[in-house]
Formats: sequence, structure tokens, C-alpha cells
Amino acid sequence: MNIFFLETPTGAVAHGVGTYANNLLPEVTKFKNINIYYIKVDFSDKGSVEVSKVADNCSIVKIRFGHSRLSKSEEVLITVVMARAIFCILSGYLIESNENIFHLNSLLQKSIADVAKEYDYKIVFTQHISLWRVFYNNDRKKFDEDWQSNLPEIISSRFIKSINLEKVLCTISDKVICLSEEGYTFSRLYYQIQDTKITLVRNGVALNGLKTVDAIKEVRRLFGYKESDFIFLFVGRLIEQKGLGILINAFRILAEKVPNSKLLIVGGGAELSKFISLASDLCGSISFTGYIDKQKINMYYDIADVGIMPSVTEQSSFVVLEMLSKKLPTILSDIEAFEEFRGGVHVEKVKTNDNGYVYVDLLYKAMKHLYEDVVYRERIAQNGYQLFLDKYQASTMAEKTYNVYREVLAESSIR
Repeated sequence: MNIFFLETPTGAVAHGVGTYANNLLPEVTKFKNINIYYIKVDFSDKGSVEVSKVADNCSIVKIRFGHSRLSKSEEVLITVVMARAIFCILSGYLIESNENIFHLNSLLQKSIADVAKEYDYKIVFTQHISLWRVFYNNDRKKFDEDWQSNLPEIISSRFIKSINLEKVLCTISDKVICLSEEGYTFSRLYYQIQDTKITLVRNGVALNGLKTVDAIKEVRRLFGYKESDFIFLFVGRLIEQKGLGILINAFRILAEKVPNSKLLIVGGGAELSKFISLASDLCGSISFTGYIDKQKINMYYDIADVGIMPSVTEQSSFVVLEMLSKKLPTILSDIEAFEEFRGGVHVEKVKTNDNGYVYVDLLYKAMKHLYEDVVYRERIAQNGYQLFLDKYQASTMAEKTYNVYREVLAESSIR
């Protein structure tokens, strides 16, 4: 079978979708009778195509469209013209038998699905984000009102049009991969996708191994931290929906009582300057790294004492899985996406309001609790690590995804 895994410009490429590919594809290539083509589309002043083989059965195909106006765009809708150009470029890799599967990862790739269907190629679509939560800031009542509305101005709004576009993409796909129970249920109820077309495949990350105590001390020293510093770590895009503003305010309270506490914020985003300004009175205690490559992020996981992810909305957070895989005691918001991680057992949970935002005082208390109680820290770190080993390794995700590919082809042969 030939798998064409699509990555096109979206705000999530450097984080969610990119991490998904980097953890999934190396594991999928271990299966027999499969060829992976990792299609990376972007834009520049000059168009080009570059193909590189990274394994016997895996190649990266970089397709760059000449379009200077889009060179720095984060969200690009792939047009039908672009989609047809992509298929022309890939024509040498497509096989005549009905074993070509296009694995899509964004509603912005719908035109690729449309063209694929013209040639009777198969489509697998992974839902990486919960659109209604992002667009409606977790306001289910408002979303339901708009979703059921017949008013032209509501139907034509950007939010409803985008969600409807995803519904259509799910409908024409042969299989839809959801990353959480919530996403699975939403697709059934709101998109009316048949159970047989939806599969729950939770994200997984590769096991990187744990550093020795001496190695961790050396890295902390290189990064300018003292042995006595207690480091809280946040990793992710710097946007309000990650709960970062609340985290900074909660840390402000903690820093007054715990002078050796540090907050390390790893990641980039359009709102970086806003959060730097918010933390300006804590410049000796809060550090911003900006966007960091994967290898260096692993070093930050190693030196941290506690990980924090107070997100308002998630589907399946790679950051949380990476923290657990590093045996890092972790504080999470009690949103639906984190239901699998039991508070007081695998992680520390912080109560949220109706819109999914954690309470500042409760987040402060959770941080203080983990700072003070080393026995509790060690217990949830070990339990969280075991949960990761049992359910969230990249190899587990790859096996389930490979089975999805096989099911698509098996169903095709029956027809």
C-alpha cells in the first residue's frame, strides 16, 4: 500500500501536526508492504520539488509553490488548482491498483480529498483540533444555537462554514481518526458519521529514555540554573487558550512565597510579546525561550521539576504525553480532553470554570502543593509514566493507524 501523508501550512504544523508525523511515521514504516510518502507543502518566492529518501520505504516530498504573498502565511487553504498540481507531481508514485491512501490532517486540505475521490483513491482524515471549542471558546450553548440556526448570516459565518467544511471532509473520507473520546462522540452526533467510519486512535510519543541525576545537574548548570532552583515548565504555543496568562498570574503569587521557584516557558507564537509584558515584573524568575527544536525541548523536560499544561481546549496533547514519558510530575486543567489522566493518581488536576479556564488561586495551590510534597510528586510521576508506557507510546499509535489503513483497503476490495 502507498500512504501519502499530507502536511500543508497551518498554525499547528510546527507543533501538533508536525509532532504527530514525527512520532507516527517512523513507527509505521516498520510494518511490511507499506510505502510512506511524507508530502510537505509550503510557499516561497520560487516553486520547487525536492524528494529525499529517509528509509527504504519512506520518502519526504517537499513541494514548494511559487507564491511570494503566501510565503509567511500560517493558514493556507489548498485550492483545487494547487491540489491538481500536487497530484501531477505525485503521479510517478501512484500505483494503478486501488492501494493509494491519502492521509489528510486539516480541513484546509479538502480540495486534495476532492481530487483523490475523482481517481477513486482512499482518504483517511485525522481530526487534530476541536473546532467548535476553539471558535466558540468552549461555549457549547452558543455553538448549538449557531449550528441549528437557519439565519443566512450565521450559516455564512467563518466559524460555521469552517465546521461544515470539516463535516463534509469527514463525510467523504473512508476513515476518520479521532484523538479523544470527545472528538469521537462529536463526530457521531454533530457530523452524523457512521461508527464504522470512525476510529479512536490516541496520540503517542516515542520513548526517549531518562537522564541520570548527574546529567540533569550538568544541563541545569549549562542553562544557568542553580541546583536549588525549582523549575516549573510550560511547553506549547503562546496563546491564551493554553492558559498561559493565568499560569503567569498564579506563578506570581507563588514566587512571593517561594523565592527559588522558576517558570520556564518554551514555545513561540503571535502573542509572545503580550505574555512577556505580563511577566515583566518577574524577569528574574520567568524565562521565555521562544520556539525551540525537538532535541533541545527534551533537555528542558529533563531539567524541570514539574510540568504544567493548564489548557482551555485540547484534543490529545503531545506535550502532556512528553511530560509523562519523562516521568515529570504534571499539573493539568480538568478539561474533557484530559479525562484519561486521573487527578491525584497520574497527574495533579486543577478545577476550571464553565469556559475551561483554571482558577488562578487553585493553580497556585496546586503548584505550591507539588513544590512542598516530594512524596506526592514522585508517586504521580511514576503512575503517569506507567500510564504512558501502557497506552501512549508511538508504537501503539502506529499499530492502530496501520490497522486503519488495512481496514480501508479491505473494505475497498469487498466493494
